[in-house]
Amino acid sequence: MNAGNLTKLLIKISHEDAAKWTHLCYIPEEIYNLYKEKHADNLSDMNATLSRWALEDFNKTMAMTTLEEFEELKGLIRDFCKETYPDIYLEQSTDRQGWLRVWVTKKMKEDMEKDGK
Repeated sequence: MNAGNLTKLLIKISHEDAAKWTHLCYIPEEIYNLYKEKHADNLSDMNATLSRWALEDFNKTMAMTTLEEFEELKGLIRDFCKETYPDIYLEQSTDRQGWLRVWVTKKMKEDMEKDGK
């Protein structure tokens, strides 16, 4: 897999009375293509997929439709990564999308493993 080939993931978030597409993170293109092949519905409703993953990993029910929920999820992911990867975790706001990529990629792989694919 070429680490330079990344695909941008977007989610639709309601902010200031308007829904807009918001950048979630970049993920490896190879993982994205495999996931899209087997779980296209999960990608077409990424908000619902993130909601399911938040419940699985953090026991947190979230609709993932508002900026506040998105910020809360990012905080949960940051705390997870800080605990899981203490030797490489840096407390920097600029690394937010990197940790989102780690978590989203991990969850996509888990979904595919559940199918035995």
